[in-house]
Amino acid sequence: QEEEEENDDTDTKKQLEVVEALETIRGFRNALQRTCIDAVDSFGPQSVSRILWAFAKDDMAPKESLLDAVFSRAKKLLLLYKSGNDNTESSEKIEQQADIMMTSGDVALLSWSIAKLRYAPDTALMEGILKNALSNAKNATMRDIRSMRWALPLLEKNTGISTDDVLELLEERAMELNDGQSQISTAISQRSN
Repeated sequence: QEEEEENDDTDTKKQLEVVEALETIRGFRNALQRTCIDAVDSFGPQSVSRILWAFAKDDMAPKESLLDAVFSRAKKLLLLYKSGNDNTESSEKIEQQADIMMTSGDVALLSWSIAKLRYAPDTALMEGILKNALSNAKNATMRDIRSMRWALPLLEKNTGISTDDVLELLEERAMELNDGQSQISTAISQRSN
């Protein structure tokens, strides 16, 4: 009986340690989210995309306040890309902004993360993503294309905003990268070999 009581005590101690560790992690996670919210206006495109990715890859929903702050920053960054291409700003200013303009990789990661988190972006964010993806499709890598092909149909379903133009352009880019073969036909031929 003493042995049973010792096992019960050991189990109880282990359970308390696990609960304490989980509470510490939760507190740390909340502190990190608050820090992100406070600093979000200083984040560049890669940071914005990677913050969401970090939550999405682990299927952890961030706080709504963090999502709001990150999406607000993402909209501003997406608009910089558009303003950088319309020749209304001096080339010097555009060069200064180049390090904060979203690349096709940033937009792909942002789109993938939003879709993985099952979030429905507002119209301004969705349109910013699509405009940037259209403008930057010629620079897309196969990884960007795969991420966008997975994410855009889900985002379209969540928002009702058509992604057909972007998906068509990405298919053209995929064919260009695959020496004229569509990615689908390439995948089929690789499986049959």
